Amino acid sequence: MSLVQRSYLKLAAFAAALLLMTGLQLGGAVVRAEPPAGVVNINQASPEQLMLLPRIGESKAKRIMDYRQKTPFKTVNELARVKGIGLKSLRLLKPFVRIDGPTTLTADVSVEDAEQVSKAEAAPAPSPKPGKSAGGQ
Repeated sequence: MSLVQRSYLKLAAFAAALLLMTGLQLGGAVVRAEPPAGVVNINQASPEQLMLLPRIGESKAKRIMDYRQKTPFKTVNELARVKGIGLKSLRLLKPFVRIDGPTTLTADVSVEDAEQVSKAEAAPAPSPKPGKSAGGQ
């Protein structure tokens, strides 16, 4: 085997390994058919449970807990009053948070998962086609 052939072989092996590694990393985000199910009660959740939410790390979880100690959340929209949580984050969080009831979320929600759910909830329902009545005439 010539030096050129060995170089091409090494390059091909490297490229295959790189594709495999990239595929595995992307596969985790792409393979999941549905986002994790469940919700987090922001008035009772532990820091660990709060950190399952997208864009919520240790410091934001602490801020949420500090806020609710002063005054419990009356609406989910009040999360925007917590430093570091803006309207974009609130839009991603809304499908996964509640102000009462049990916390049922048990898996991390990625930003990609949250965007998928947020878009699905914001999509308007299909309207009936013109000329068709609801009675099915």
